[in-house]
Amino acid sequence: MARARTRPAATPAAPDAEEKATAKAKAEAERLSKTKARGEQDAALLAQILKRHGDHPAVPGGEQGDETLAVVAKSLNITTTKAGWLLFFHAVASGKVPAITAKSDEELVKKIHAARVEAGRFSAWGWLAARSDRSESWIKTKLHEAGLYEPRSENIASVRAEANPKPAKKEKAEGGEPKPKGRARPKGNAS
Repeated sequence: MARARTRPAATPAAPDAEEKATAKAKAEAERLSKTKARGEQDAALLAQILKRHGDHPAVPGGEQGDETLAVVAKSLNITTTKAGWLLFFHAVASGKVPAITAKSDEELVKKIHAARVEAGRFSAWGWLAARSDRSESWIKTKLHEAGLYEPRSENIASVRAEANPKPAKKEKAEGGEPKPKGRARPKGNAS
C-alpha cells in the first residue's frame, strides 16, 4: 500500500516591520480612546455622586448631600467601592486632601511609607493610591521590595484607632429609663 504524500504546511509569512508598526499604532489609538471614554464616564458619574451624596465623609469641610453613597451607587449601577474611589480621586484633585508627589519612584515610595506610618486620616491604601496616583498593588509591591511592608502583617486601621480613641460614652442620668430590649431572635439554623 502506497503512502499518501503530504505536503509540508506552508509557514505563514512573517509580518514585516511596517505591518507591525501599523498594528501597534492602531492598538495604542484604541487604548487611548478607551481611556478617554472611561475618563468621561467617570466624570459624569462623579458629577452625579457629588450632587446627590456630596464629598467623601473623611474630607474636612466637605459638602454633604441627602443620599447615602450606597443608594447613589446602586442607582448609577456601580459599586459603592467605585463611588468611594471616585470621591478619593476628586478630593485629591480638588486639593482638599494633600497629594503625594516625587521626582523618582524611590522618593515616592519613601513619601508613601512616611504617610502610611503616620497613620493619619488619609493613610489607608485607597487614600495613598489616590494621593500618589498609583495603584494599590503598585504601592504594596514597591513597599515590599523596599522592605517597608510585609503583606498581611499590619493593619493601619488598628494603629489609627489607638492614636485617635473614640470619646467615652456618656453615663445615663440617675433615674433614666433603660433602653428597651429588642425582640429576642433565634440563633443558628432555628427559624
